[in-house]
Amino acid sequence: MLKKVRDGFIILGVGHVLPESVREVRELIAKEKPEVVCLELCPARYHALTYGTWKTRNSSILIRLIYIFQERLAKLTGSPIGEEMLTAIEEARKVGALIMLIDQDMEITIRQLMGIPLREKFLMGLQILFSLFMPFEKKISDLTEEETVEKLLSDFRKFFPFTYKILVEQRNVIMANRLLPLLNSDKKVVCVVGAAHVKGILQILQNHAEKSWFSLRLDF
Repeated sequence: MLKKVRDGFIILGVGHVLPESVREVRELIAKEKPEVVCLELCPARYHALTYGTWKTRNSSILIRLIYIFQERLAKLTGSPIGEEMLTAIEEARKVGALIMLIDQDMEITIRQLMGIPLREKFLMGLQILFSLFMPFEKKISDLTEEETVEKLLSDFRKFFPFTYKILVEQRNVIMANRLLPLLNSDKKVVCVVGAAHVKGILQILQNHAEKSWFSLRLDF
């Protein structure tokens, strides 16, 4: 999923375990040669991917289930978890781009997930367990298609509203706010985030641009 914020500012929505996303990241950065590459990573996750040294201190069953589910997807696709981000880091270095980490610290996200209502936590755990033993209804390669993402997010928000707010809405705001300084710059930017975040981040950036334009018109 590719979205243009402005001339020279592109958001690429990826699937975190999709070989197609790895290829798209490599080709886009090589083609655009951006000055800045923004990643859906926090410093701890960046360090974990590049040096393999970070482990969460949280050992909750839910977090473990989420990780097991990601590992299952990775085995099905043959693309290791985080391969698309490692590729973005590698390609950014090749073109001499500044790497900008825009995500919330993962430990904060995990602590917040531990505070969701017990019922929702239980239901999500059951859903993940169920998914581990069931075949996927859709092709995994379709997970970055806009229509598929919209449907998945709608269902996620409906059944797990507290988790959705923590994992999607809140992080959209944080990442968009960290991208704002680049919005009015003339720098070439490629931003690589999960497909679930593209629409939310883009909407926040566009709303800010519209407000800035309206304010400028009033000044005249």
